Amino acid sequence: MKRNRARTEERIVQAAVDLITQSGFSELGINNVAARSGVDKVLIYRYFNGLDGLLAHIAAHTEFYPPAATLFPEEEANDLKPFVEAYRQTMRTRPLTRMLIAWRLHADNPLTRILDERRESFWREVEAYARPADEAGRAFLGCLRPVLEDSVPEADVLGALVNFRYAPFVPGEARARAEAQAALAPETAEEELPTNLL
Repeated sequence: MKRNRARTEERIVQAAVDLITQSGFSELGINNVAARSGVDKVLIYRYFNGLDGLLAHIAAHTEFYPPAATLFPEEEANDLKPFVEAYRQTMRTRPLTRMLIAWRLHADNPLTRILDERRESFWREVEAYARPADEAGRAFLGCLRPVLEDSVPEADVLGALVNFRYAPFVPGEARARAEAQAALAPETAEEELPTNLL
């Protein structure tokens, strides 16, 4: 019987993602991925050139963050509440991203390096769209990032936003451009991966 390579790769990728989302990198290894996917570890080396190749493959096929423009309202707002709520809602659908953020200081591999690059790019976009008016606004936005990433309770975040006022919004044309670019991007949205990475 002929082996279906695409299906086998999918099982391997899913097994690796499951291990990462459940245990971080502490349980991730070729033997555990092979056992969980039900394939011989030789296939992991053949298809992905080892664990680093597998992690690089996952990174290349995962959209860790949405386009920042899609998280801001189209109309001018007086605070960051709509962004914070949209960010939290979006991140709930990305367990792999959340786990990688948690492990970013403890693991150095192709997957965490790619996440760091995309994370920096995402937050640069956020600052560009939020348009803080002064140094205090930029400082607050810089403080908001780790608060959101480290999952501080929502009530605390929203309470801090009450006194923070500027006008973050994304004009409709910028939002449309960002959505069009996301649609053309080679990366597949995490929630749409055929390997069911969620």
